[in-house]
Amino acid sequence: MNPPKILLILFLLLAFYKGKSECTDTTLFHPGYFIVKASENTKVFFYATPDTATKKKAFFNSSQWVFVQKEQNGFGYVFFVNSKGQKSAGWLGMQYLIRDTLTITAKVGPSINGYFRNKGELVYAFAVQTKLGKGNPVEDGTPDEYTVFFSDEALPPINIGCCEARLVNEGDLNNNGTDELSAFQAPENGCVYDMTTYSFQNGNWKIIMEPFLIPTACDPVSDADIQKQIFKEQNGIYFYDIGSDGRPVKKKAILK
Repeated sequence: MNPPKILLILFLLLAFYKGKSECTDTTLFHPGYFIVKASENTKVFFYATPDTATKKKAFFNSSQWVFVQKEQNGFGYVFFVNSKGQKSAGWLGMQYLIRDTLTITAKVGPSINGYFRNKGELVYAFAVQTKLGKGNPVEDGTPDEYTVFFSDEALPPINIGCCEARLVNEGDLNNNGTDELSAFQAPENGCVYDMTTYSFQNGNWKIIMEPFLIPTACDPVSDADIQKQIFKEQNGIYFYDIGSDGRPVKKKAILK
């Protein structure tokens, strides 16, 4: 006996909306910081893939702060460095993760906010290590790799390479109506940092001025000093380069 036609239609509609809901859940995920709900009695293990059959030996046994880059099959991918410098990468069960709702207000730091896509729509940017290097990159080793992620999925990540970076909200440098973003980035070796400035244009991130070097003599550089490296005046954009005598020299940037 064939099922009534109305039941068949209802079944197909339910299947359609279930599939649509599952797809929507995935696309709604935004990269960001989460707290791992782990303890001595509740260990949270890493998995090599988003599959329970690929459990690794590494685990959390205390509450930790992690950055989840992406979500798949109920797992979140993280790259974690503990207080001893030990590094673990892999997937964690999303049921053990609670999104950190702390509001980011910084204009300089590893996590900042800004109007990077549309004026009036605040977006959060995060500089995160995404690859573990091997050996000394200056001696045929492989350097670490860092990526800038955004809370708005319409903004593609920026692979900024090596090494650790502080981000800077530069404000609207090129008068395109949105904020520009710079990465103040550590060198692979030595004490000379570099500064690279990006603008989101036509669906992609573009470097809008020549990157420049910032010698630090291996001394700490404050957020305030980083913020002053690039600035806007009535007749253009300027930055501080290093002159032949080793002192800062004000130069006009040529925007691309």
